[in-house]
Amino acid sequence: MATAYLLLTERRVKASDLARTVQEFSYEGISTAVPRYFNSSSFRQEWIERRTRLIPQWKCPVLLLQGADDPLQPREFYTDPAVLAQLPQGSGVHLFDSGHFRPFEFPEEMITVLRDFLK
Repeated sequence: MATAYLLLTERRVKASDLARTVQEFSYEGISTAVPRYFNSSSFRQEWIERRTRLIPQWKCPVLLLQGADDPLQPREFYTDPAVLAQLPQGSGVHLFDSGHFRPFEFPEEMITVLRDFLK
C-alpha cells in the first residue's frame, strides 16, 4: 500500500499518514474489498457514468477535488467545459498541485478548500 503513495504522489507524504494508511488497510477483509472495487470498474468508466447518468441527477452544489498531476484521473476529466456546465449552480472544481493522494499531499489546502466551499 505504501508503494502506491510513493508512485502516485507529487509531494512528500508524512510518515505518520503512511503508517495510518497501512494500519487501515490491515483490517480483515480490506485486502479483498479494495481490489474488488477496482476490478469492477475503472476510473474512465466511472467518469463516463458520471457524465451520462449521475451528474444530471445531482441537485445540490458539488465540489470536484482532483490532483492536477494525477496519472490515474487526467485533469481533462475535470476541466471539460461541457461537463462543468452540467453541474448544479454553486458547484466548482479545485485542482490541487498534486498527484492522486491530494489530502495527504496538501492537507491544509484541502481543509481550506472544503471549508470555503461549505460556507
